Amino acid sequence: MRINKDKGFTLIELLGVIVILSVIIMITVPLVQDKIEESRKDAFVASVDGYLRATRIKNTEEGITEFTVADESITPSVEYRGEIQGEGIITYDNLGKAKVNIWNGKYCAVKSYQDSSVQLVSDVDNYEACMRR
Repeated sequence: MRINKDKGFTLIELLGVIVILSVIIMITVPLVQDKIEESRKDAFVASVDGYLRATRIKNTEEGITEFTVADESITPSVEYRGEIQGEGIITYDNLGKAKVNIWNGKYCAVKSYQDSSVQLVSDVDNYEACMRR
């Protein structure tokens, strides 16, 4: 009886493993990238919601109706603890309802006086177009 002392994998076995791993990577990478992109969008909408909460307090207390988001700040100054990103305008009507147009360089967040929440607009690719929404 002959005992094979050669240990290891053949070239065909190694190539098979590489092909299987390549297929798995080709399937999972786009899915992960989509999830990352969705997370970025959700984070931006959450930030704009935070801007609304902060400016709503100032609007209620002092009656200020227009706020400008630019240069990593909100003017007139409001108490907001997060990172301020993007540029645009938040306006309140005489009933206390907000209108929002904020562009962060990639996404446009908008909310009209009638809307109940902030939405991302997909067909906008620059600041001026975002402000016209």
